[in-house]
Amino acid sequence: MVYAFDISLEVEEKHYNDFTAGKGSLPEFFEKLLEGVSGPLLEPGSVAGGSHPLQGFVADLKRVSRADGRVRISLNIDAVWEHNVGTFYNNYLDDSFDALTERGWSFNIIEDKFPDAITYEASKDGCTVRISVQKRDLKYPQNKKSYLPQVDYGRCVFCGFCVDACPFYALEMTPDVELSSISRQGLVYNPFMLAGKKVSTNPPSTNPIDAIYGWLRAKLGQ
Repeated sequence: MVYAFDISLEVEEKHYNDFTAGKGSLPEFFEKLLEGVSGPLLEPGSVAGGSHPLQGFVADLKRVSRADGRVRISLNIDAVWEHNVGTFYNNYLDDSFDALTERGWSFNIIEDKFPDAITYEASKDGCTVRISVQKRDLKYPQNKKSYLPQVDYGRCVFCGFCVDACPFYALEMTPDVELSSISRQGLVYNPFMLAGKKVSTNPPSTNPIDAIYGWLRAKLGQ
């Protein structure tokens, strides 16, 4: 069983403007952070029991909003399916935070609402970034906790007990037998995959860092 999570960043507008101009500490921060969060997508099998590697993050920063002198950047469109904020950190943030710490960034937890949400604060040279991981409310009236099934077909023995136990009758046994994959992680089916729905985005086809600067060039008209 997993929850849907979103990850976003928040910075002061003046630092974001420096970032779009290629100045300050933020370019370095984005580079290392996005290497970490995109890595599980580009290297199937590196996620330990979380989201399917073909869904989740986008690296072109499409959703940017401004309010009260601050800029908020959403790093994902499709939900990132994880068991809790702890496994989210282990799979997507741990390596990035370690790399940034080596470059002089300091990290603190400023709000911890395990297992649903956590907010980190990163600082360097007067620049502060807030990284928020928040459980998404899917607004299902019959499932107010938004707690949904995920199946690892690499471990499933097709006993059918989960079908019997589901209180919403959302699972069923089918005659489908073609479940092969080139990676073990490809056998992990998140809720959208189990429902047979087509996701709204695909993983970035380019290096995530190139995608960021491509987006910046397009935004600045260069």
